[in-house]
Amino acid sequence: MNGLKGRRELKHAITKADCHLLRKNLKNFMRLDPHGLDGKYLIRSVYFDNFDNKILRQKTEGFYHRDKFRARLYDHDTDFINLEKE
Repeated sequence: MNGLKGRRELKHAITKADCHLLRKNLKNFMRLDPHGLDGKYLIRSVYFDNFDNKILRQKTEGFYHRDKFRARLYDHDTDFINLEKE
């Protein structure tokens, strides 16, 4: 497949009881996100591409590894903006 790996997502609905059980069990293995109140916060992102839309094309063609550039801020706080390359 010329180095292409398709992305596949499976989503499942769970009950509130299952959600609470999962949260309780995962506490032993994971940390809460330090951002926001109770791990909840707003994220705003701006993604950047080149004039040929290279990154968009790579995404739509299913490339698994691709460069991704974005500016991201949390909870409307413009005092700290992350510039990220993934």
